[in-house]
Amino acid sequence: MTPQPPAPRPPRSVSRSLGRLAGNRGGAVSLIFAVAMLVIIVAVGCAIDYGYAVRQRDYALGVLDTAVVTAAANLMESRAATDAARTKVASASVDSYIASSNATGLLADARTEVVTSGLGSTVTATADVSVPTSFLGIIGVDRIDFTLSSSSESTSTPYVDVTLLVDTSGSMALGATAADIDRLVANVRCAFACHDNPGADSFAWAAANGVTLRYDLIRQSVLNFADYIEDIDTVGHTRVQIYTFDDSLRRNLALTTDMVQVRANLPAAPQTSGETVGGTRWWTYADTIPGLIGGGGDGTSRAKAIKLVMMLTDGVQDPNRTWTWDTPLRDYVREFDPTVCDTLRMQNAKVGVVQVPYLDLTGDWGYDATLGMPSLLGRNGDRHADTTYALQRCGGDLYHLATSAESVVDSFKTLYARAVPPRLSR
Repeated sequence: MTPQPPAPRPPRSVSRSLGRLAGNRGGAVSLIFAVAMLVIIVAVGCAIDYGYAVRQRDYALGVLDTAVVTAAANLMESRAATDAARTKVASASVDSYIASSNATGLLADARTEVVTSGLGSTVTATADVSVPTSFLGIIGVDRIDFTLSSSSESTSTPYVDVTLLVDTSGSMALGATAADIDRLVANVRCAFACHDNPGADSFAWAAANGVTLRYDLIRQSVLNFADYIEDIDTVGHTRVQIYTFDDSLRRNLALTTDMVQVRANLPAAPQTSGETVGGTRWWTYADTIPGLIGGGGDGTSRAKAIKLVMMLTDGVQDPNRTWTWDTPLRDYVREFDPTVCDTLRMQNAKVGVVQVPYLDLTGDWGYDATLGMPSLLGRNGDRHADTTYALQRCGGDLYHLATSAESVVDSFKTLYARAVPPRLSR
């Protein structure tokens, strides 16, 4: 067997030096301490530098998060029609917010893009953050780098065609509250069908004496709705038209995005000049309503606008006021037929109903002779209960019972918010 060569030995001078070091305990301790201190300094420096970098990263991410949410909100207010145009708007918004937050040094190269799908848009901003070090330069690390990304999803205002279908029959001249009804009874001796006698015209007396009527609340509900649409839709996606009904169905205002026009075309005052006007001949025109509304869409474009019909009524139809002396006609004072609402939903329209119910009129001869009579639908209760049943069937999930003056004036706002949820961003 060939012998292995001996292991190499250090030169004699090195051996002597190591021997002296080994024999010098103070030198060994100094060397170990120096090495340990270097390690400790690097470790502590690393912790300090990295902790500072993380704080800077978190600050930069917070700025970026808020910047994209702000950009998404601004995007919804813009009329940008393409992703390129939307990206331009969003980029300017992100850059502006970063500058206002004094974070340009950290987020100088933020990159923004927008991707749209239907009514939804996603704003994404990405940035590379580089934080200089103070201690890690000892080991050649001059900067700590992070890549940050933040997104905000938004849903813009859909295209909606709103039809306000407002009852302006004589019953809208009833007192709005129990106190108003009491004042009418005390001064004109009735509260229901009072316009049959010109000497007891409740509408004229109420207007002259500051009594609030249902009609006053209806007008205010339209005004409040116009204000609401202006607040939530700054891009003109919502159009409103107004139809009123009593003896006939009339269009007060064609579809418009101009809420000034809505305010200028409020429902006219109820006709209370005699017994042959001011009725609610619902059965004669209800079938024409679906054709006036048309088919609904998903709201992604004007051609695919959501169709929303919101009706405000007490739900009572009658031929005219001759039932006060023509007894057989009293059976015609009854609930609406809600079939038209089913037809509207079949053509993908949304139907909402605000019921302004009759307050307690027990003891008023006109009420007792009509709505106070037993149900004509074979149900328990009276005809007034029939009206609630029919309107609930008509409105479904979008039925709203307005039992106070406040709930009447806010009723269209309430229904719209339920039918078309407000835009969101996060």
